[in-house]
Amino acid sequence: MRDNEVTTMKHAIDQRWGQQPWGKRPASAARGLVAAHALRCGLPGMSGRRDPLRLSRMALSIAAALGMGMAMPAARAGNIFNCEGAGQSGWFSAIAGSGNGAWTKGISGGGADSCNGGTGITIQENNSTGGVGAGQAYVWVGQTGYNAAGSVTLYGPAGINLQGTTSLNGNKITKLKEGLLNASSTDAVNGAQLYQTNQNVAALAASLSSSQTHFVSIDGDAQQGNYGSNGASGYHAIAIGPNALAGGKQAVALGDGANAGNDASVAIGRAASASGFNQGVAIGASNTTDGGVKPGDPKQGGGLVAIGQQNTARTLNSDPFSGGGIVALGQGNTAQGQGAVAIGHANMATAAGAIAVGDTAMAMQAGGIALGVNARAARASDVALGAGSVTGAPNPFASIVLGGAVYGFAGGSPASVVSVGAPGAERQIANVAAGQLSGNSTDAVNGSQLYAAMRAINTLSTSTQTSIVNLTNQVGSLSTGLSVTNGNVSTLSSSLSTTNNNVATLSTTVQKLGNTTAAVADMRGDGSDKPAVTPGTNSAAIGARSNDDGRSNVVSVGNATQQRQITNVAAGTEPTDAVNVDQLNQGMRQGVSQANRYTDQRVDAVSQSLHDLSRGAYGGIAAALAMPNLTPSGPGRTVVAVGMANYKSGNAAAVSATYRSENSRWLVNAGFATTNAGDRGVRAQLGYEW
Repeated sequence: MRDNEVTTMKHAIDQRWGQQPWGKRPASAARGLVAAHALRCGLPGMSGRRDPLRLSRMALSIAAALGMGMAMPAARAGNIFNCEGAGQSGWFSAIAGSGNGAWTKGISGGGADSCNGGTGITIQENNSTGGVGAGQAYVWVGQTGYNAAGSVTLYGPAGINLQGTTSLNGNKITKLKEGLLNASSTDAVNGAQLYQTNQNVAALAASLSSSQTHFVSIDGDAQQGNYGSNGASGYHAIAIGPNALAGGKQAVALGDGANAGNDASVAIGRAASASGFNQGVAIGASNTTDGGVKPGDPKQGGGLVAIGQQNTARTLNSDPFSGGGIVALGQGNTAQGQGAVAIGHANMATAAGAIAVGDTAMAMQAGGIALGVNARAARASDVALGAGSVTGAPNPFASIVLGGAVYGFAGGSPASVVSVGAPGAERQIANVAAGQLSGNSTDAVNGSQLYAAMRAINTLSTSTQTSIVNLTNQVGSLSTGLSVTNGNVSTLSSSLSTTNNNVATLSTTVQKLGNTTAAVADMRGDGSDKPAVTPGTNSAAIGARSNDDGRSNVVSVGNATQQRQITNVAAGTEPTDAVNVDQLNQGMRQGVSQANRYTDQRVDAVSQSLHDLSRGAYGGIAAALAMPNLTPSGPGRTVVAVGMANYKSGNAAAVSATYRSENSRWLVNAGFATTNAGDRGVRAQLGYEW
């Protein structure tokens, strides 16, 4: 220490003399240690000047350590004081002093003495004259002592005990050894140790500055909830943003007012809420995933997803089978019920398994599908395809009666309806494959199948008409013969001038003639009742009031207001033969049967097409769900991911790879998916970040 630095010597003396057991010391010595003595010492030239070594205070410290009283005398002239007093026995024994300014003074117990010292003071025990070292107790005080001029050296082998307040009067402590650095250390540290600490802190600050995260900033506006980073209350939860709350285990809430209330749930965006089920996802402003069943309900599910803006994916406790897997994507969509999906704008899928895709599409009952702008699937399992399509009640049609015969239909009790339009806004279904034509087929038929059936009916109609024409020609020939006979009868009638009885006789004769010619006609009548034919038309009229109506080559059995049946007509065999009703009915039944088969085939084809369409749609949704889209954690890195998904009867597996450029600005993604329907899809994405 330097000459202007002061330290009490009490501890050093305690350390040295404290090592001697009090029980082994002489009683006189023990009494001397507690008796009041006065040791008076002084230095020259101190009168009226400041005491730079504060020896007066030091003397008091020595006195306190020895159990005695010490006082400093007035200053004297000269540089060296002589010690006064004779040698004493006991703990403090005087011995001869030698050397410039050196003195030794022994003080017996209970006595009072004084000494005048030089520039150095040495206090030693039991007449010991040993110097520095060898476990001796010593204290140097003075300007020319062991250490540098004007310094005070305190030495205690077991340490120095500083009691009370020690003032350095604004001065330094130098030559301080390095202190021990650990959690329990009470050592003082020196400047070198503190300098190293400062260097480490500076290096850490530089490291933090150089490793600052770029392109990320958090607004420092007025303090709100989560300002103290207390919004994440769940185990391993994360809450970022004003008023963000993450209460579930491993939940993530990111954004102003975001709330992830259940385990493993994610809420990203302003006022986004994922609080209904575990593993719910709400991404976008005001999106909500929630549920009404209580936590722990064995029927409850998870995996609710709402992405976009103001979408809602929820379940209701009024539905005992409500669960998870609910998806709402876009803006203002509502998906409610297990497996419900609403994609687009303001769509509503409000029952289990319902799907609404487009703009304001609605699927209100379980299993309903509405695809397109303002499409409506009103009943369970209904399908509305296309903008404005509306489903109605199913119309059962189990059979039909044709020609007195009943024909039953397969699928006569429909469970739901598929609609591709609305009343007044119907649509054609194009590119329909040919349906199966059988007695139990429910396939849709296409136009070509119906056309073939119509051709078969037309062919049958032509054959029937030909047979009727042939019958007409035969009747016409008969009419011609009867006309000749009628002419003869007329001539004969004109030549007779007898009574009506004679005419009757003539009629009988004509009847006999008819038996001979195998033709019988009712030729009776007069005036307008007589059959009439137009001359030169080659027509025949049979029966009263029959006429050919001016037509050629016809056989008439009546007139325009009075018709007759032709009975007992044999079945026609040649193309020009007439057909009877039995042949006609058989032909109609055959034509209708062929038409039914064709229609059934077309219906089966349409049904199969719709089945294939729904199967492909389910597979497509599953492929979209399975397609991974993971982002690499750092520049120059690539993520390869595999995903699998199921949606209703659709299954899909997908693989994708994403690469982040070395400058972290570009992201490239490519993916491939395949479904159980054999459909395949690919995706490629390119993104730039700034």
